[in-house]
Amino acid sequence: MQIEKKIIKFNQDALPENFVAAATYIDSEKEAYHAGILIRLENVNYLCHYPGFRTPPTIEEGFNEENVIAYKILDSFDNDEGDVGAFLAQCYRVCKETKITYGYVIDGSRYKDDGVFESKLGLPEIGTCVGFCINILANSIIDVTDSFYNLDDWDDSEVDEDIDAFGVREALNKYPSLDWNLYDAFKKRIKPIEYISSSFLNDFPITKQNINAIQPLVEAVIAKKFA
Repeated sequence: MQIEKKIIKFNQDALPENFVAAATYIDSEKEAYHAGILIRLENVNYLCHYPGFRTPPTIEEGFNEENVIAYKILDSFDNDEGDVGAFLAQCYRVCKETKITYGYVIDGSRYKDDGVFESKLGLPEIGTCVGFCINILANSIIDVTDSFYNLDDWDDSEVDEDIDAFGVREALNKYPSLDWNLYDAFKKRIKPIEYISSSFLNDFPITKQNINAIQPLVEAVIAKKFA
């Protein structure tokens, strides 16, 4: 897998001028805490991410923050201008159309080619930074036929209670007739470290067991590169 070589600290290496990568911010404790998609098109960097809470998703054109991002280039995209440019255009469509509400829901939904959210089970557009990224990638990676992750492997045991309470209040205000049984059934937390670890795996849906097998190695590489 060449984990040490493929986990890259932005912007420590001169790499291809076109790529799509899973990215995560790294805090002072060398832990992943916020997910995004890093896109490089003709040597210009774009960070597509959902800051969360009441801040809408955005694309930071010309992204150039040093020593805060780790990323891994995704094998599912060709590193050419056409493939990467098409994906970046899709990210712009999603950011234009999205009406996402922050909350710990991930249910296998995705954004269609026109950037509009397509609910898989009838739940409204609710998600975290990881969920937002996965819902974009799921429509663009041809090998994802049903779900990016095997969602039965995750539950609500690791949600942050205060953030969860915020999300519930937001959903109550925005969706008064929400099916709360369905909401609770898909209340799950997939952490940013799991997200970037899963970028080494290409058999979909990705299982938590397979992520767990490589996550300690990914954490060790991040700790070393951000020392």
